[in-house]
This record gives sequence, C-alpha cells and structure tokens, in this order.
Amino acid sequence: MSITKKSAEYIKAMRQRTGGIEREGLYWTESERHQLKADYADGIGLSEIAAKLQRTETAVMQQLLQLNLVQKAQRCRSKKAGCLCSQCLVKCEKYTEI
Repeated sequence: MSITKKSAEYIKAMRQRTGGIEREGLYWTESERHQLKADYADGIGLSEIAAKLQRTETAVMQQLLQLNLVQKAQRCRSKKAGCLCSQCLVKCEKYTEI
C-alpha cells in the first residue's frame, strides 16, 4: 500500500516530535483495537497504522504485542561458562561456540 502525502507528513512529524500526536497517552478503545487488528491483517504497515490511528509507532507495536498479533524477538545469548540456567542452556541457531 502506498503512503499518502498526509500520512507521510504525519509520520515525519511524529518521528521528529515536532507535531502533537492527538491520541498519545490515551487508553486504547475497543474500536481502535478492532481497527488495528483489521489493518494489521490487511498487511498495512506499522507507520501507516500509526498515522491512521493518531498513535506513535511504539504504541502501535506495544498494542500488537499485547494482542498477541506479533511476538517479541528474542536475542541469542552466549553461553556463560559454568552457568546452568535455562537461558544459557537454550541453543540458538545464530549462536555458535568458538
């Protein structure tokens, strides 16, 4: 989907914090959550959704995480010498022992 000129200007102002964000800091309504789910399912980008809902990109991402529509990426941890905790015992495809 192409971003409209108005959306592009909003996104630029939002990222530079030069313009006020209408819904920033307010609780999400059920209709906003429903719209978020629908837009995300339709493949609309995070920035476009943020502009449409008058929210920050961070707020949109947090709401997607809370609704279990996306999962937070987990970083690979290097295994610590002598540690037996579950995080250090997890094998990661990106991690290779030296």
